[in-house]
Amino acid sequence: MKRLLLLLAVLLPLALPAQLTWNATSHDFGTIYEENGVATHTFEATNTSKSAVSILRIVSSCGCTTANFNDSTVAPGEVMSLTAMFTPSNRPGRFSKQVTVCTTDGNYRLTVKGKVVPTEGTLNLFFPEKSGSLRVNNRQLMAGKVTRNSSATVYVAGFNAGDSVMHPQIAGNPSFVTAECRPTAVEPNERFSVFLRFTAVDSLDYGITEVPMTLEDGNGNSLPVTLTATVAAPERSNEDAPSVAVSTDRINFGNLTKTKRPKDTFTLKNNGKTTLLIKKASVLSEALTVERCPRKIEPGESATLKVSCNPEFVNENVLNTEIILFTNDPAAPTVKVRVVGYKE
Repeated sequence: MKRLLLLLAVLLPLALPAQLTWNATSHDFGTIYEENGVATHTFEATNTSKSAVSILRIVSSCGCTTANFNDSTVAPGEVMSLTAMFTPSNRPGRFSKQVTVCTTDGNYRLTVKGKVVPTEGTLNLFFPEKSGSLRVNNRQLMAGKVTRNSSATVYVAGFNAGDSVMHPQIAGNPSFVTAECRPTAVEPNERFSVFLRFTAVDSLDYGITEVPMTLEDGNGNSLPVTLTATVAAPERSNEDAPSVAVSTDRINFGNLTKTKRPKDTFTLKNNGKTTLLIKKASVLSEALTVERCPRKIEPGESATLKVSCNPEFVNENVLNTEIILFTNDPAAPTVKVRVVGYKE
């Protein structure tokens, strides 16, 4: 027994792992400027054990962060240096990146963090919509198809490009659109997100619904924002919904002459069991005029729309445009009729 204890007393110190003791495992760059290029910081670690430690590899959490070290093997008592490098290009706002040092002693995670003040070019790339210091990536939000009494969430990514704290909020949203801003207070040169939740309530017609709202920053700046969703009936309810049918999806006026204004027609029919609503008709060329567009078509009824063309407003001698009708048919919220022609 004494011999066993003596053997353990000799072997245990040999089995003790090597150890790197770091002067710090995190560094805050504070505020850095994208235009100044790469930011660097050197971490140091001392081998406080009696065995050598080998650096096996360095793993970064992001391609924007790399690291170099001065020696792959650290002898007992020696100090190693590791330089972490962060590239701020196209990375506006706050960041936190990790570098993992994999060694024969185990893995060590080092962190570099800070906040990037972007160049105007980066702001225009990621947040092109602006009002003063209020910047966002997009003002036209598409929620897609939303079944009656269900919800869909979209979001706006924003940035505070000013020198004051910003408090973003949505104004003018109806009860079926709820908004949440994160964070509620946005420091200068930091990002934020606005989440908009659209619910297809019973009071909304089937088809496309556009909801105009305003994003305000609390500092006098604002941007109009529009959320678009297509309200759809549940599959089991489609048989009770309106159903639009169009007689043609193409009108060809052929050769357009200055002395003649060609005319044509197409027909809409409601094959459903409830009233078909024509919410809006968009004509994408000033050369076209659409007449007799109804506001509603009852089940089983039809309506004929008259289309005329003024060749004087046809540019580049070619007419190639669309008439778009917005309906409450959940299966066909938009009806498109292409109109073509040419001038010799």
